[in-house]
Amino acid sequence: MKFLHISDLHIGKYVNGYRMLDDQRYMLERIVEIIKEKNPDALLIAGDIYDKSLPSAEAVELFDSFMTEIAGLHGKTGLKTFVISGNHDSPERIGYFNKLIELNGIFTDGVFEGVARKNTVECDGERVNIFSLPFIRPSFVRKVYLEESAKITDYTTAVRVVLEHSEINADETNILIAHQFVTGSETSGSESSLGTLDNVEPYVFEPFDYVALGHIHGKQIMGKNKNIAYCGSPIKYSKTECRNKKCVIFGELSNGKLNLEEIPVQPLHDMRIIKGTLRELAENPISDTYDDKTYDYVFAELTDENPVINAFSTLENIYPNIMGLEYVNRKKSIEMTPEMYGKTEGKSNIELFSDFYKMQNGKEIEPESVKIIERIFKEIGGVNDETD
Repeated sequence: MKFLHISDLHIGKYVNGYRMLDDQRYMLERIVEIIKEKNPDALLIAGDIYDKSLPSAEAVELFDSFMTEIAGLHGKTGLKTFVISGNHDSPERIGYFNKLIELNGIFTDGVFEGVARKNTVECDGERVNIFSLPFIRPSFVRKVYLEESAKITDYTTAVRVVLEHSEINADETNILIAHQFVTGSETSGSESSLGTLDNVEPYVFEPFDYVALGHIHGKQIMGKNKNIAYCGSPIKYSKTECRNKKCVIFGELSNGKLNLEEIPVQPLHDMRIIKGTLRELAENPISDTYDDKTYDYVFAELTDENPVINAFSTLENIYPNIMGLEYVNRKKSIEMTPEMYGKTEGKSNIELFSDFYKMQNGKEIEPESVKIIERIFKEIGGVNDETD
């Protein structure tokens, strides 16, 4: 069986005030191209279809257009699509008309109903069970299994109880689609997390030959058999994702043997960090460091020691899609210790100011600046050979 694993589309998302819908449309078009090229038997969509539980009409229209094209491929190639809801989705919205759209090979699992829903797909004489488990919390599971609520103490036990009640035969070929944090995964900083409180231990997934996960925005493959995978979001959604390489995962599963391939997804606009002084970034936008992609979404890190007037507007004229600006070289944090306080006695005001400057900036004050400070102190009557 061949499958394509995608997740975390977040259709309708805004990033730092920028509407990402055109980028998402372009991304979905690339995914359709990949499907046509690789001809998978199944498309696995592991949650967070939308960015909000009440998505905009434009967001709904875009996903509807994508699924309409996917349904057309079912008629031509037999492609089956499995969709679950994530924590950003409205479960009812994702599961709407699920019985009707199953006629076009699209199986949605939005509302948690107590078990991982099972669908069996036959490919080249081999049967593969695909289980769908929408995003769950322990409270969801306790409401279903009241008699077992005492042992449902965290996300691991919640998922374990659900899978124990699901129709899983470990001797068969099984795939699970889920939307949870798994212990050992690394967040990119743009996901909603409770630290480690919402982690699920990997051992609960032992009955599965492949676990297609959503929730984490960076691609990660885990598990002792390297069969638990996050494909990550197909485009970048935060500064912390700038260095991520976005992809979808194409897999082949046959006779218990799993092969995975990462397929890059080319963005309409990349998202990257540019770093240097304002002059460097303004005068040399085309170089080995900054290349010529001035229409990318950029976060500028300025190394100027002091704020520069109109820095953002200056860069915006060169990088129309600049998303943020930060000064990264102005101050260095130095931990204050009791020893520092003990060294003030007997020092002049100029010496104290010089110590303060070094503490704030991580380097000695320039002699020219000392002369300016001395003049200011004289004007305000604050220059003494020693402190009072």
